[in-house]
Amino acid sequence: SSDYEIYFAILGEDGAKKFNGDVQLTFADGFSVNPALAWNGNEFITVWQDDRSGLFDLYGQRLDHDGNPLGDNIQLTKAMGLGNESPSVAAGLATVGVAWSLGDALNHLIQFQVFSTDLTMPIGKPLLLTNGSTDAVYPNVVWNKDR
Repeated sequence: SSDYEIYFAILGEDGAKKFNGDVQLTFADGFSVNPALAWNGNEFITVWQDDRSGLFDLYGQRLDHDGNPLGDNIQLTKAMGLGNESPSVAAGLATVGVAWSLGDALNHLIQFQVFSTDLTMPIGKPLLLTNGSTDAVYPNVVWNKDR
């Protein structure tokens, strides 16, 4: 097969896989790559780039504390000529923040978006953090107790 999928596993202190072993999260043609993972105190949130619709877009999946998927993959972005790639995710008290690269071989931008904890509602509009005059790629976002 010529596609890549996203998997999730919980490891014990001894490094052995626990609970369900490897849990496949994506089942789409093409490439599902560059996953990022966060924990919000109750569930895991993973975000990745996926080209199931042509250009890369970001998708997310919530999982319970045992690694069982909660619902289906959720599309977080809609590519408009430039791909959405290399996500980073951080879970806060009441929101989830995602930063990512937007671009192609010639254009490099960084965006940030806040989502509801279930990933279904964007909060506000995506924020463009760079203006394209640099080669900014691979952003990282973290949660720092209250911001």
